[in-house]
Amino acid sequence: MKVSIIMPVYNLPELTKRALESIPFDEDLEVVVVDDCSDLETKKVLEEFKDKIKLFTNKKNKGNGYSRSLAIDNCAGDYIIGLDNDDYFYTDEFRKALKQLDGTDLVFINQRINDGYVFNLCEENKQHYCAFWSKFVKRELIGDIRPKHDNYKNDYF
Repeated sequence: MKVSIIMPVYNLPELTKRALESIPFDEDLEVVVVDDCSDLETKKVLEEFKDKIKLFTNKKNKGNGYSRSLAIDNCAGDYIIGLDNDDYFYTDEFRKALKQLDGTDLVFINQRINDGYVFNLCEENKQHYCAFWSKFVKRELIGDIRPKHDNYKNDYF
């Protein structure tokens, strides 16, 4: 398997659906979703995608850091990329980026975030380079590194 997409989910059913619909499921990838005790409406959305995702559910709300770590521990791709449930991939750009995965440690991508803004990686916003959702990271590069579990808004390692 070439790519694992890890996705922590907490509520936001409409945005969760949009995020999942932006994934090109016909590519060589797996999607590992961790439901962090979402509401019923969000659970219904996840149920719609049950045949396309690998779903884990936290018994109590533990936050993004914990959920990302659980997803990393349960994915099998050569590369890992994060997708928050309030963001979504620019699907054509995602497909182009998949073609660039040739053994390189990191491949950065542009991504649309919840308000539709296209997040373009450039010199002006280089502080976001450490965000997990902005790049494909080679699995062996991650090794035992995991996000902190004490931060509920953890986008970074």
